[in-house]
Amino acid sequence: MPHGRKKRKNKRRIVVSSTQQIKIIILQLVVLYLLFFEAGCSVTSVKKTAYDNNGFHFENIHLPHIPDSTFYIYNPTGRYSVYYDTIHRQAAWVAYILTSGDVKSKNYSRKNKFIVDNLIVEKGWPYSTTHDYTKTGYDRGHLLPSADRTIDQKENDATFVMSNISPQHPTLNRKIWNALEQDIRKIALKYDSLYIVTGPDLNLVMERIGKNEVSVTERFFKTLLVKCDGEYHTVSFVIPNNSDISGTHWDYICTVREAEQLLGYDFFHNLPVSLQEKIETAFDIKVWTP
Repeated sequence: MPHGRKKRKNKRRIVVSSTQQIKIIILQLVVLYLLFFEAGCSVTSVKKTAYDNNGFHFENIHLPHIPDSTFYIYNPTGRYSVYYDTIHRQAAWVAYILTSGDVKSKNYSRKNKFIVDNLIVEKGWPYSTTHDYTKTGYDRGHLLPSADRTIDQKENDATFVMSNISPQHPTLNRKIWNALEQDIRKIALKYDSLYIVTGPDLNLVMERIGKNEVSVTERFFKTLLVKCDGEYHTVSFVIPNNSDISGTHWDYICTVREAEQLLGYDFFHNLPVSLQEKIETAFDIKVWTP
């Protein structure tokens, strides 16, 4: 009898184990189906919006090499990426995509309301405020221009977040920099989409301003990538940040490779190395003529 009960007990265990295995298999199939379905939706969403849930473009070609992802921030409302520098209280660079649709739409009114970046505050990092610029002689210079985010009011307001702002001399901000931004919008209308990286050269700091000691750089850069007729093209502009700027932004044009050497960045590093070598060492001025 004990032996018989033992056999029945073992048999019951085998039945329970089999049932559990079947449940596990079914559960795994359900999970795989959901993952596959979600992935399919994600691809559709990426193709539609150009960004995934983390703010990365599906090709990632608009982002420079990121040495420490801790300081990478994505602003979903403004549709732009920030690599933040805690020492200098501003972005080392801002990367975004500008489309012809962005340029054509005008469903907003510029409010000029500069606000603290709550994403920076929540992380406990040092940050700048609009008051740091008061009576300093420097403008609150946009990295992603306000006029590049005009589909609705919220995304335009998102360009006034202080992590998108750097101290610029009025001669730069209101003249050459503004003219460059206007030409870039014309180029976006010409080609539909531009990949843009822009920012201050924080290797060359002249002074600090405000209570939060925001760094003022000696120069700013913009680097552009476009795909035209199946071919990629790049160009960069590196422009001084002072009152003695002469000429136009075309006088400060250079190759991406030259900009990388000056700034210490690796732009568009997700493209094949052979392609980078081809498109970053030269530029075709005709491609970049508005």
